[in-house]
Formats: sequence, structure tokens, C-alpha cells
Amino acid sequence: MQNKTAIVTGASKGIGLALTRMLIENGVNVAVCARNIQPLVDLFSVKGVDSSQYYVKSVDVKNEAEILAFVDEVADKFGSVDYLFNNVGMNTEKGEIFNITTAAFDDMVAVNLRAPMIFTREVSKLMIEQKIKGSIINTQTTCDLFSNPTTGSYTATKAGFDALSKVFRKELRDYEIKVMNVYPGGTDTPFRTNDRDDYLRPLNVAEAIIKQLTLADEIYLDDIVIRPLVERNF
Repeated sequence: MQNKTAIVTGASKGIGLALTRMLIENGVNVAVCARNIQPLVDLFSVKGVDSSQYYVKSVDVKNEAEILAFVDEVADKFGSVDYLFNNVGMNTEKGEIFNITTAAFDDMVAVNLRAPMIFTREVSKLMIEQKIKGSIINTQTTCDLFSNPTTGSYTATKAGFDALSKVFRKELRDYEIKVMNVYPGGTDTPFRTNDRDDYLRPLNVAEAIIKQLTLADEIYLDDIVIRPLVERNF
């Protein structure tokens, strides 16, 4: 992984921030985006990362033009992209489906489905053009695998990208580009309103993901499910 380049979306907290930390510790050049980039600026400062090894930008992933500009800037700075971590996600409104507002649903479609589609489309084109045998890693959710009441909009939009990424996987296989879906169960991140000490730690999830990227080239690991011991809703 040394000296390769990774894009991480939704990188400012939780699993995204943990992935960024582990990537820089493994000598990977990182290009990261989030709405609030201060935690990332702080991380690079604390770790003493040279500015030539990272690129950070505040991006509204609901805005296609901003995504396209970011990917172009990353390509200009690093020349190529070896890894894409589609980590961005949101769940802004929980409730029974008959109480969900259209605006909240549209926002979740834009962030959970449309944005990672655009990132995958643009980065995979770069990989194909440059004959990069890269990896695209999608942070999914175990909600894709188990229907939970009051999470209808989140589940539908994440499951939509889950289905799309499986199509991408087949389309990109001939180019030797791997597409891996990661399904974390309950994880103790700021995504939750309450602390859960009995849930997965973001750094442990990130470590499990990074380990998969060090497997032999001929291994195509399509899906991994990671759950805390206390989880029983499956």
C-alpha cells in the first residue's frame, strides 16, 4: 500500500476518520473530503503528515460539480487513484415511512446513493484509463441485510447503492478493479445519538477493512459483515 493514493469520502469522523488515520500510518497518500474538514486538518497536523502526501477539501456531495472538481484536483495532485472509499452517508430523519418527509428522503438519496455512484463512476474511469488494478470499498450497513422499523429511508437509499455496487463489481471485474462492500453492524460513532461502549470501535472496523486490501492479488473478497457480539437483529 506504500505510496499508493486513496480517496476517502465522509472522512471527518467515525469510520471515515479511522480509515484516514490507518491509511496515512500505512504510507498511503490520502485525498479526503467532508463537510467539516477541521478534524482532518488536526489529524494531519498531529501526525506530522507532509502536505505532499494529502489533499483535503470541504465538499458538498449533493453537488455533482463539487465532486467532479474534487476528483479532478486529486488526479492533478497525485496522478492516479488506487483506492476509493465510499464512506459518506447520512440518516437525517428516522420514523415510520408514513411520517418521513420528502425533503429528508431526497437528501438521503443524494448522499447515500447518488454521491457514491458519481464517485465510483469518475474514479473507475480514471482507473480504467490508467490501467490501475484498484479497489473500491463501500461502507454499507447491516440495515441492507435486515429490515428495521423507523429506518425506511436510510435502508432504502443505502440498499440502492448496495445493489448498484454489485453491478459495478461485475462491470469492473474485466478491468481487474475490485469492488468490496463492507457491512458494519452497530458501531460507536457520532452517527449515533447515544454512546454505545458495547458496539464496534471505528478503528477496529477500519483495521478489518485495511487488512482485506493486503490479501493476494488473485483474491476478490466481495463482501464482509462485521458485527459486535451484542448484536442479535439478524
